[in-house]
Amino acid sequence: MFKNAVFGSGAVVNVAVHGSTAIQTAQSNVTSDLEVLKEILRNSNVQEQDIQDLEVAIKDDEDAEEVKEKRDFGPKVKDWFVSMMRKAGSGAWDVSTKVAASVLIEALKKHYGY
Repeated sequence: MFKNAVFGSGAVVNVAVHGSTAIQTAQSNVTSDLEVLKEILRNSNVQEQDIQDLEVAIKDDEDAEEVKEKRDFGPKVKDWFVSMMRKAGSGAWDVSTKVAASVLIEALKKHYGY
């Protein structure tokens, strides 16, 4: 019997019995877990109020067309992103704008599964 398990942003488990062509795969997409997104942001020194503001924006944007079609972030999340970039540019968030953009975009893309 062959067993394989890989855990990360998406969990994949493969099981195959010797001599069998049957392989079962279970995949769980945990990228949309809001708690994971919040932890990533906390680890990047994002203030708790900003994280709460993002949570509200994500919930407000749930029915936005671009979010439903999985092609972009919603308008309120985009506004939040712009405000975070302003904070990085002004020094209110202690990271460079280049790092801020990279951290925020990657975290949001993982959350939305893009």
